[in-house]
Amino acid sequence: MGKVLKILGIIFLVIVVLGVAGLFIAHSAGTKAQEELFAAFGTGDVDAVMALMHPALKEEVDKPVLAAVIAGFNERLGAFEKLSSSNFNTSTEVRDGVKLTESRGEVVFEKGRATSDLGYRDGLLLRLNIESDLVVESWFRDDFDTSLYRERGKAFLEKLFGGRAEGAFAMMHKESQAKILIEKVKAEMADLGSSGGALKSVTHQSEELKLGASPTLTIRYLVEAEKGRAMSMVKFQFNGLKGHLVSFNPLDGDPPDAGSGADDALPPTFGEQF
Repeated sequence: MGKVLKILGIIFLVIVVLGVAGLFIAHSAGTKAQEELFAAFGTGDVDAVMALMHPALKEEVDKPVLAAVIAGFNERLGAFEKLSSSNFNTSTEVRDGVKLTESRGEVVFEKGRATSDLGYRDGLLLRLNIESDLVVESWFRDDFDTSLYRERGKAFLEKLFGGRAEGAFAMMHKESQAKILIEKVKAEMADLGSSGGALKSVTHQSEELKLGASPTLTIRYLVEAEKGRAMSMVKFQFNGLKGHLVSFNPLDGDPPDAGSGADDALPPTFGEQF
């Protein structure tokens, strides 16, 4: 009986040692992941941060937004110093052959502290959430690069006025799609096509960036067709690390060289913020 107890005691000790070793390995992996991310943030290199991401996360990230976040992060929090040893947790599990790691804790920077909550899938960043009292409601600054959204808006209007309303519709955020009757859009654009003729060009005219808890970017274009010209509008709303196309108006006022009152009965704006 004594030998059995001794053997059981040894087995229990081995299990405890393996369990502690597993926790240490998981903690070390979480620590390394956090340090690697914030080292990349510190360089200001968007591509270096994107290289750490899982393809599924990359689909939800626009480089200009990430660039604004990184720049604001470095400006307000300063250089990364260390991870809190007392307020840091990491867990790892293998599910259906996939390694999932959760890492959450307090991070110390030159100018303050932040709480970092990261999720990894097979070593690649799948979820990113960083909170700090030093972070204001918006990362955006006056020099925010809007060129990506100018191109998206132009491509959207080219499809819309080019007889590909469904292709344009697919570029919108799903919540906005749910609030729009695509058949109504098709009918409206068919009428405009009949009166204006074939599309010739779409040219950026102006834009307005509104900051706040959920920033918006309204972009206006001059649309030229065979038989006339008109102003059109598309609006993007920023949520997370991505700008979503949420609304548009195919006729948003008179073109620059038109007399006042040329469009007394404008069609409605399609879509809305979510």
